[in-house]
Amino acid sequence: MKPEGIGVDPRLEFAATIPSRCYSDAGYLERERLRVFGRTWQLVGRCEQVAQPGSYFTADVAGEPILVVRGQDGVLRALSNVCRHRAGPVATGEGTCRAFRCGYHGWSYGLDGRILATPEFAGVQDFRIEEHALPAFRVETWLGLVFVNLEPGAASFAETLEDLPAALASADLESLRLAHRKAWTVGCNWKVYVDNYLEGYHIPIVHPGLFQELDYARYVTETKALYSEQHAPIRKTRPAGSDRVAMAPRPAITGSFRTSC
Repeated sequence: MKPEGIGVDPRLEFAATIPSRCYSDAGYLERERLRVFGRTWQLVGRCEQVAQPGSYFTADVAGEPILVVRGQDGVLRALSNVCRHRAGPVATGEGTCRAFRCGYHGWSYGLDGRILATPEFAGVQDFRIEEHALPAFRVETWLGLVFVNLEPGAASFAETLEDLPAALASADLESLRLAHRKAWTVGCNWKVYVDNYLEGYHIPIVHPGLFQELDYARYVTETKALYSEQHAPIRKTRPAGSDRVAMAPRPAITGSFRTSC
């Protein structure tokens, strides 16, 4: 999303940061929530969490509570985790179940989002139970990961990935499994964190261990339509006085350091 009134000069030597208000104005953050995170594919979990019928996990995308579930029919769905009556959550955390039940008034829903029961609602006029299923969102899987998009008319998942599947086809990344998870809360606007990630300028100072491994002079950033890629060759010889980390080579990254965003 380009800030209003701000032009973009494609010449790199004339590059400049966007105005500070884009990082501190709450209005910009709200527009980004709707136009950026609310219209793009967001990583929400792992396929192994919903491998079996009845398995589910909850997440949040752009402020929207999400419920990802594998139905008894084997179909993976992303549903709104908001009861259609008084907006309570119908599920928390992750696990396995046969149906979801709101903890407020007991409305229950099937694994496909259909309403199963509405206690004490008999006789309510003009209420059509079939019209009150949990809203569904687009969901896709790739390399063992689950992605959700809230916007029906946004770019397809394949369009978003562009040429990444072909580039990573030989890396066998889908066989990887979660070994450990760490979480940090970073007290800054999200763009500050991303700005840092999208350049290698800080590597010699902030990441000396990584700097020892890379041929930093050949570090390259490639920008694509919907993602960017940073890569650099691995040094063939060990720098004097350094301890090289032993790594088993993988087909797609042998001799290079590669990351995408």
